[in-house]
Amino acid sequence: MRYLFVDRVLQLHRGERILAVRGVSGNESYFQMHFPSQPVMPGALLIECFAQAGSFLLEVSSGFRHKALPIFIRDAKFRRPVRPGPEMRISLAVEQQQGESAVLSGEITQAGVVCATATIGFAGLPVEGFYGAALPVVRSLYASWMEGAELHGFDRHPLESLGHG
Repeated sequence: MRYLFVDRVLQLHRGERILAVRGVSGNESYFQMHFPSQPVMPGALLIECFAQAGSFLLEVSSGFRHKALPIFIRDAKFRRPVRPGPEMRISLAVEQQQGESAVLSGEITQAGVVCATATIGFAGLPVEGFYGAALPVVRSLYASWMEGAELHGFDRHPLESLGHG
């Protein structure tokens, strides 16, 4: 991934929900022109935060058998601008699941205030061919996101399913 919008996962409940965080320092390049005097994180990037956290939840929950791809966004609402300062919290919960497809709903908060809400649908496709030679990079990224996270519903550490762990 070229742009990462999750810094770490605080809680992961297998097949149920995720709580992740993203720092908002103001040094990010998208703040330079959006907007110079009143920097605001673009709404499209908030949607990407939802997509990355949701993909992580579904991929880890499947034991890395499936790649979660966003297929729709519904009821996205931007309620308050995300500005440089306190970290954002990204929380998503599985609302529906049929096979490897799922619908998740959640919110992004900053300093305890809801900034965005959305429902996002995912298709789960066989993971073969998605990561290829980049699998060690993905594994390292996911390991860094999970460091210190509260894990619930796993018999063993989730990364053991993604190669060695």
